[in-house]
Amino acid sequence: MQELRSFVVAVLTGIAAYLHPIANNVFALVWLLGANFIIGLFCGLWVYHEKFSWRKMWQCFYEAIILFGVVAFIYIIGRLQGNHEGAVQCVSMIIYSACYFYGVRILRNLRDMAKDGSPADALLGFLYHVLSLEFTKKIPYLYQYINQKEEATDAVDEGVTNDNNEEQQ
Repeated sequence: MQELRSFVVAVLTGIAAYLHPIANNVFALVWLLGANFIIGLFCGLWVYHEKFSWRKMWQCFYEAIILFGVVAFIYIIGRLQGNHEGAVQCVSMIIYSACYFYGVRILRNLRDMAKDGSPADALLGFLYHVLSLEFTKKIPYLYQYINQKEEATDAVDEGVTNDNNEEQQ
């Protein structure tokens, strides 16, 4: 048993050493996903009066594993191709994108937790409005165009799915 433990520790240490150049990005992702989990948990318990959900916790955990895996694989592939700087830059873009999407979710939960009419509610509501691009819904024809584009994409996807189902029969 001790030999297995030593082997696992050696392998994990080797992986950590190989991924050391992106350690700061990984730590940022840990903090981001941790904040998302904690704030989402408190929002669900306090605002929506939900009970603790193991399913939601595992979903958050799976999302974290997927993000860490994508970041690690992109870095490893870039490094094996001899493009270390490009791999680090690509990992940074993924982290910034995750910060945006999870940040919007965190702001929404914080806004829901703030007392209505409080300065925190106004600030968080404004930040959420700006970051979630809600203001684009007010631009004439843009919102209509985006909806038409999504409906057309959905119709094409449904057509492809129906064609595939007919071919399988």
